[in-house]
Amino acid sequence: MDLNAFLAIIWRRRLVVLISTVLALVVTIAGTSLITPQYVASTTLRMGTANTGSSGWVSYDIQYTDRLMNTYRTMVMSPQTTSQVMDQLHLSDPPKISVTIPANTELMQILVTDKSPQQAADAANAVANILVSQIESQYASLGESSLDILKQQIDQTEANLTQQRSDYDKLLQASPQNTQLINATLQSIQLNESTYSSLLQEYQQLRDATAQGASKMSVVQPASAPSAPSNPNKKIIVPLGLMLGMMAGVALAFLLENFDTTMHSTDEIAKHVELPLLGRIPVGKGGRLTLFFPEKSQQEEAFRRLRTTIFALDPNAEMRSLMVTSAQPAEGKSTTIANLALAIAQAGRRVIVVDGDLRKPSMHKIFRVSNNVGLSNVLTREIGLDEAIQYSMIPGVQILAAGPASPNPAELLGLPEMTESVEELSKQFDFVLIDAPSLQSVADASVLSLIVDRVVVVVARGLVRQELVDSALDELASVHCKPMGIVVTRSERMSQFHYDRASEGQSVPGPRSPRGLVTPAIPALRVIAPKLSAVPAANAEAPLRSEIVEAPEAEESETQAAQPTGILRRLHDVNRFHGKDGGSVECYDSDRRTANER
Repeated sequence: MDLNAFLAIIWRRRLVVLISTVLALVVTIAGTSLITPQYVASTTLRMGTANTGSSGWVSYDIQYTDRLMNTYRTMVMSPQTTSQVMDQLHLSDPPKISVTIPANTELMQILVTDKSPQQAADAANAVANILVSQIESQYASLGESSLDILKQQIDQTEANLTQQRSDYDKLLQASPQNTQLINATLQSIQLNESTYSSLLQEYQQLRDATAQGASKMSVVQPASAPSAPSNPNKKIIVPLGLMLGMMAGVALAFLLENFDTTMHSTDEIAKHVELPLLGRIPVGKGGRLTLFFPEKSQQEEAFRRLRTTIFALDPNAEMRSLMVTSAQPAEGKSTTIANLALAIAQAGRRVIVVDGDLRKPSMHKIFRVSNNVGLSNVLTREIGLDEAIQYSMIPGVQILAAGPASPNPAELLGLPEMTESVEELSKQFDFVLIDAPSLQSVADASVLSLIVDRVVVVVARGLVRQELVDSALDELASVHCKPMGIVVTRSERMSQFHYDRASEGQSVPGPRSPRGLVTPAIPALRVIAPKLSAVPAANAEAPLRSEIVEAPEAEESETQAAQPTGILRRLHDVNRFHGKDGGSVECYDSDRRTANER
């Protein structure tokens, strides 16, 4: 998986990632607030390295020093030390004492953990003082006993040496000729002098060692009351919880993506369906799928390309009728029909839109025509085909609405009258576009597919699952119908580059006023016959316009956000367009009853 695909999944499942992250953050903060804060105070002590030798030569015993440090650690954590601290500070609970010895140093840190910061500092200092006192008393007692013994030996040797010197002087005076005795006495004196000197040196060394030992352990940095608790450490726990929540959200996003069969990219849809990709309609700004799109927008250009592709696939113009359906509702098939009809009309061809969805019609709302008469009346032979056709507000586009609701739509669409109507419309118009219901809803689309030249399936990116599309195509295959191709709606937006930009120093002219193109009056029926006298005149613009705007809330979502005057900005000049077509058909506005030449 490349980086773009990874980021696409994260963006698609951003809500899952966000909820997981926020939930983990809330749980972390709530959990840390329930934990009783613990404060840690530390006292740092230094112990000098044990040494031997004299003032001129010193040897440090590092191994012995390590042994002493471990001994002192045990002394600090002993029950006797804890008991003394409790007695000194009048504590009801024993403090939590720990010792750390940093590597390659002569330092020892005594750590005390307590709920009270000041009590933790007092306990740490008390433990340090107790340890120093124990070491001083131990060295003092050992030094005093050893010095006393040496002092006694020195005094005894000094007394013996004094006596021998006195005897030596007496012998020289009394028997100077007795050289043998004199030499023996002299040798004894020299031996005692050597012993006395050795005892004096040992005494001095022991006294120096005792003095050094008494100051080997000293407090370098006493403990002070900590300002912040060490547990829970919110500076570490909260970011860690945030990071873990985000990681869990990403993992959950990929897990959901693995089980989700919704097709989220146009390439994925084209690869799965294995049908020609006729066009891709980008999603509008803000993610909304409006009815008609602004001039020079990406969507308008996409429908022009769709029109060109459809014409290119049938260069001999054998295809006159085209049905548009989808796997499920709300995929944008009605919007596709409307904009495709506009694009075909702009190419100078006469097109009629037939609303084949007799259950939930929408074409009359999109094109702002009456639904009082329509296809259902034609199929039941209440009126003729020409009587049911209406002009829309788009030049070159006429509408055959669905008409009044029928209790058996599928049976009506299967009547021979439906086939005859499509054939007749194919003779009168250059192109017949039929809006059919979704394939998964009812069987109407399968019935209509038998009487049209081609079928196009609309697939909405990010809304439809693979199994629904497969089921819809299988439904068409069961009646031996192979779709011409697919149109992907809500596809990825393309670049904002426009080829026809204004040259430097010039401005692009804005759209002309809708009032100068087409009168906003609601179009009337194409032909009025006597049998339509019961049909109410569509001369009340406000009620119908209100119906058009509010209808998407109660109907299918693919007819949402209708803008009554938005399409008028993209219409051709009426006179110029009508001048292309020969002949004239009498039509009129129900309000003004003015005739127009077509």
